[in-house]
Amino acid sequence: MSGHQETRSLFARYSLDSSFFIDLWSRQGKFPKDIFVGIWEVLVEGIDKGEVIAPEVVRDELADTDESSLKRWLSAHERMFVPLESGQLGPLTEIVRRYPAYANSTRNLADPAVIALAKADELTVLSSETKATQHSDRKPKIPNVCQEFGVGCLDIQDFCRKEGIELHRSPASGGPRTAAA
Repeated sequence: MSGHQETRSLFARYSLDSSFFIDLWSRQGKFPKDIFVGIWEVLVEGIDKGEVIAPEVVRDELADTDESSLKRWLSAHERMFVPLESGQLGPLTEIVRRYPAYANSTRNLADPAVIALAKADELTVLSSETKATQHSDRKPKIPNVCQEFGVGCLDIQDFCRKEGIELHRSPASGGPRTAAA
């Protein structure tokens, strides 16, 4: 393990990819926070406890927006974003050497940084990317790369299962609806 866990949090469990976050934040995401409140609450609780962390490059990727509410949220949760540390350099170098497409642009560096953080600190990656059946070196997908490098990876559904998050109807909804005759 890198020195990161000793300096940041001994309780870190997850390395967060921007795709996972965006699918919860955005009203157009797969699991928008205004509907899937419980998932969002568990994620934020994990962030506040230091269980969910992300490389600084993920913050940079997320902050590339005109959405002021997202920028305010990122600023208020700044402590979740961790700098690249020496323990992550080995895994990061190994991943980029194996998948040179990640080195084509600085915008591509968030994905390998998320995986390298997880590898170095024995965390599980949270990503909404779908595992490719035909994995490509030119378009690597996080779940495939995680599998290759022995890093756990959860999508939102698997995160919910692992954390015991279930979807229930709100008591304010008045209960089950029946079709009118």
